Amino acid sequence: MHVRTSGTDRLAIPGNPTCLRPVVQTFLCASSGNFPIPFCDGPAEARDWKVPRSRRKGFLRYFRLALVCLTAAGCHRTAPPAARPPPAVTVNQPAQREVVEWDEYPGWLEATDMVEVRARLSGYLESVHFKDGADVKKGDLLFVIDPRPYQAELDRAQANLLQAETRLELASNDLARAERLLKSKAISEEEADSRSKAKREAEAAIQSASASMEMARLNLDYTHITSPIDGHVGRKLISEGNLVNGNQGQSTLLTTIVSVDPIYCYFEPDERSILKYQQLARDRNGDNTTRGKVAC
Repeated sequence: MHVRTSGTDRLAIPGNPTCLRPVVQTFLCASSGNFPIPFCDGPAEARDWKVPRSRRKGFLRYFRLALVCLTAAGCHRTAPPAARPPPAVTVNQPAQREVVEWDEYPGWLEATDMVEVRARLSGYLESVHFKDGADVKKGDLLFVIDPRPYQAELDRAQANLLQAETRLELASNDLARAERLLKSKAISEEEADSRSKAKREAEAAIQSASASMEMARLNLDYTHITSPIDGHVGRKLISEGNLVNGNQGQSTLLTTIVSVDPIYCYFEPDERSILKYQQLARDRNGDNTTRGKVAC
């Protein structure tokens, strides 16, 4: 492609350079300083533009530079995008295995053991030693009832036992002297029998004092309420400072404990399902299911 000029005020570009059309128009407008030169819409063989002679040199300089750039770049269209590769597909071989049939039923759980923790004696609740909903072990301390009155009762029972032992010792000494005096006929047989009965009475008093002391010790132990089983404790039903009742039939409920291992699961399947399970059990074991146990 070349640019040739004639003796007139026209610049002729032969051919039909479609891709150069916008660029030539742009440079024509830039060289003229304004935009009065319309783009030629005439025939392809007579595409001419009028250019003043005073601006021809400057225009030719810019136009040559544009032609060099366009020649280097070339008039070409963008290549179409490459086709996408086929997507990856995972292929597995069919497998054969045993499938277990299962059914769903609404049900509920219940503990195998449930204990109501109640007070065995009356008194003011002094402290609580567990958190609501905690897991406890057998023997863990749960509540403490004010032990001071029962400690005083134990101390009195111990003193009564000591008195009974002292009376028994005195009665034993009196009986021993009476037996020696009876041999020498210094006392009557009636006096000797009286001292013998006094000794037996002192022995019975010791047994009574011992039982009272044991009862007082048990009451003192009952002020410390412990967990009777392993399990899950509920919430405390009585707060510290309240008076609890330990009378039989009216004892205060303090909390409850339920076991967690093992537990019972209850559900109610329909009759058709039970018959199906029994048939499956007979087919598997080869015998009749007569004890109501269903394989599951």
